[in-house]
Amino acid sequence: MKFVIPASLTILAATSPAFAGQVIVVGPLPTQVANIQAAVDAAVDGDVILVKSGTYSTFSVPNKTVTIVADVGQVVNVLGAARVRNLSIERKVVIAGLNVIGQLTGTAVEGNGFYATNCAGAIRVQNCTLTGFDGTGAPCPSVPRSGAEIVNCADVSFVRCTLTGSGLVNLNTPNPGLPPGSREGNGLVATGSSVSVHETTARGGYGGTMCNGYSDGTDGGDGARIQSSFVFIANGTLRGADGMTWTVGGPFGAFAGWGGNGFSILDAASNVHLIQCSLIPGQGGTNYNCGLCGSCCSGQAGSTYTSAASNPDFIPSTAPTLAAANIGRESLALALTIHGTAGDRASIAIARDAQFVFDPAQQGVILAGPAAPEATRYWIVGTIPANGLLAASLQLPAIPLADPGRTLWLQLTTTSPIGTSHVGSPLTVAVVDSAY
Repeated sequence: MKFVIPASLTILAATSPAFAGQVIVVGPLPTQVANIQAAVDAAVDGDVILVKSGTYSTFSVPNKTVTIVADVGQVVNVLGAARVRNLSIERKVVIAGLNVIGQLTGTAVEGNGFYATNCAGAIRVQNCTLTGFDGTGAPCPSVPRSGAEIVNCADVSFVRCTLTGSGLVNLNTPNPGLPPGSREGNGLVATGSSVSVHETTARGGYGGTMCNGYSDGTDGGDGARIQSSFVFIANGTLRGADGMTWTVGGPFGAFAGWGGNGFSILDAASNVHLIQCSLIPGQGGTNYNCGLCGSCCSGQAGSTYTSAASNPDFIPSTAPTLAAANIGRESLALALTIHGTAGDRASIAIARDAQFVFDPAQQGVILAGPAAPEATRYWIVGTIPANGLLAASLQLPAIPLADPGRTLWLQLTTTSPIGTSHVGSPLTVAVVDSAY
C-alpha cells in the first residue's frame, strides 16, 4: 500500500519500505512471546519484534533481517549483551529503545552492553543505553567489558545512545598506568570495522582495585578505543573515566589509577573523523594515605585523545540532527525535530535500504539508501528558522494485515544558501499495524 501523505509530499509515494513482515510481540501476557531470544528465533527476514516493558535475558541475532524495538512508553531492560553476528551483506538489524547491562554469566562477550562481530550487513542501534557489567561479584582478576564492542563489521551506526564501559572491576597487572592490563572497560571499541556515531555519549568505566597484592588502583577506561577501523563521530561526547582514588584509611602506600582518555587510536590503519564533539579526559586518582613519596602515589590525568600513528580529522563545522520516536502506528503522523543552522534548507531522504558511504564534501556518512539515486526519494521539509529548530511531521503509511510491520530508513541533509550540503543524523522507524 502506498504512503498516505499530504499533497506536498507526493514525491514520497513511490518509495517502498526497506523490508516488511510480521509483528512478534514480546511481553508478559499469555498471548505474547516470553523473551526476546525466542522472538528472534521465530522471526524470519523482515519481521518486527515489538517489546513491552519488562526485564529480559541476553539475546543474539544471527544472519537475519529484523527490527527489535521497545514500544512507545515502555521500559525494556536486558541483562546480558544484545548481540549481532555473521550478517551477510543483504541483511539488516535494527535495535532501538533498549536498556542493556552486561552480565558475567555465560560467554565473556555477554559482559558487554552490545557486541557485534563478522557482519557485512547494516546494523542500526538507536536510543539505547548500553553498559558493560559493573564489577559486582566479579572474581579477581576479571576481564573489563565495553559499552559496545564492534569487531569486523562493515556498516554500524549508533544514534542517540549512551555507551558505558564496565567499571570498578578487579584486574591483574603489576602497576597502574601500564596498558592495557590495568584499564577498565571502554565506552566504544571498534576493531576492523566501519562505525558511524551520532548524538551519542561514550564513556569509560571508573577505576577499581588491582589483584596484585598491593591494592593499587586501576586506570579509568577510555571513551573510545579504535583499531584498524573507520569511525565517524558527530555531536558526540567521548569521556575518559577517573582512575581509582584512595581516601584516608585506604591502603597505605597503594598507587592510585590513571585517568582514561577521551579516545585512543591504536594504529595507523584507522581513519577517524569528528565533528562538533566534546572530548573529556579522566582524572588521575589520588591516595590521601600515601607515605612513600607523597604525590608519586597519585595517578596521571588522561588526555583528550591519544594516537599511535593515525591523527584524527577534526572537521570545523556543525552537524545537523534529526530526531523522532523509534516506532509509529500506521496512518498516523510521526513528529520530527530538526536542529541545524538558521537559513539552511532541510531535506530528508526516505529510502528502501541502508548503506555506508563517507562523503567528505557533505561532511558525513550517507546511511540511508543504496547508491542508485532512483531508489531514494527526498522530502524538502523547509528552511530552518532563526532559533535553529524546525518541527515537521511525516504521515506514516497504511499497511496491510498480511505484512503488519515495516521499517523505514531516513536521513537528514541540510543545504546552505550558497549551496553547501551537510549530511545529518540518520533515523530508523518501525511502523506497525494499529492493532498492535
